[in-house]
Amino acid sequence: THELRTTKVRTLYAATKPSHNRRNSHQRERIKYGVIAPYMANMIVKEASSIDDAVKLIKKYGHFGAWTFLVSDSKTNEVASIEVSGNIVRVARRNKGSLAQANHFRHPDTAKYNFEYSINKTLESRARISHVEESLELSKGNIDSQWGVDMLSGHIDHYMGVRSFGRTVSKVYTSMSHVIDSSNNEIWFSLGETFPTNYSTFLGIKVDFTTNDRFFTFLSETKAHQASREDRPFFETILKNYTLAYINDRDNGQGEESLKKTIQYLKESNKISVENYHFDFPTEIMQVRLNLKLYTKNKKQSILERTKTILENIKTNHLESLHLYEQSQVYRDLAIIEDMSGNRDLASKYFESALEKVDTLTKKFPSHHFLWVYVAELKVFKKRGITLYDVSKLDLHFATAE
Repeated sequence: THELRTTKVRTLYAATKPSHNRRNSHQRERIKYGVIAPYMANMIVKEASSIDDAVKLIKKYGHFGAWTFLVSDSKTNEVASIEVSGNIVRVARRNKGSLAQANHFRHPDTAKYNFEYSINKTLESRARISHVEESLELSKGNIDSQWGVDMLSGHIDHYMGVRSFGRTVSKVYTSMSHVIDSSNNEIWFSLGETFPTNYSTFLGIKVDFTTNDRFFTFLSETKAHQASREDRPFFETILKNYTLAYINDRDNGQGEESLKKTIQYLKESNKISVENYHFDFPTEIMQVRLNLKLYTKNKKQSILERTKTILENIKTNHLESLHLYEQSQVYRDLAIIEDMSGNRDLASKYFESALEKVDTLTKKFPSHHFLWVYVAELKVFKKRGITLYDVSKLDLHFATAE
């Protein structure tokens, strides 16, 4: 989205070509212009009349950064996923009917350049695409604009079931959602009168391409997941509080007072969950992470005690229902608390448990840089302990709930 805020449609980037200088057999750098993705998408809409045209147009230019263009042709009912990175352009998938897309490359030539900031981001992108693909198959023949609204506002973790955020289709940072029904010339978009925005009211517009006068009319309003809203009326408040916590953390940072405000939003959600016999791991683990950040500011033992209570409850009552990476998170955070409390032997055991839980993931993603960074840190902390400075530098991500 940051690229949408620029007035430049081309960006300089470095490319390489074989050197013809006999004194230097290495590749030498040259500077090229690459078209930024939003502008390229605009060119496709304006200039391409088929998927083949779109592929040719994309191949014509170099591309700044990495992107995937999901292009469909309503005339042929065909859709293609076109992946780009610098000079590399690959049609990853192409078929008739439907196609799902998330945030990772799938063609072998581009997949080797995948770069995700954590293992949970990797899991998140794959969980989303698996959930959408499965839903498309199960809903074949019954897909309409309401289906699209419900999907974009989905809070299902494909691996673990109902969640507020994390590995869900709905993202905490979403500012607007829209659904286009090209067969009926309809556009539905979220109004964003509440948080999260894709849980707000969707307004429909019907476009008439045959007139130059009033070319659109307003349709009715709708909202996502009406049935589940009635079954779990409290869930919307949990979603809202998580979003507000994210916004406060994003906009006001992690000073002591800001941390307290962010934590309070999540504490309110935890209270609602308990009252309704509901468990939401993202809400609880993010409260844990923020509590640890707050502890580095004021070093109050009471914060560690409250945080340990949350983690012990998860470990006792919910651990087996969690993904292996989430189980590792719980053990790591318990280890941090024990180290901060001076219990080195117990902390070391918890760090070992955290390592054991991600062993399967290291075999599934053997070249994942940040997974191995996570493993290396756990090994170091197991051996020599974790310091207050280490805790203060640990990343936390609301988007992936880690």
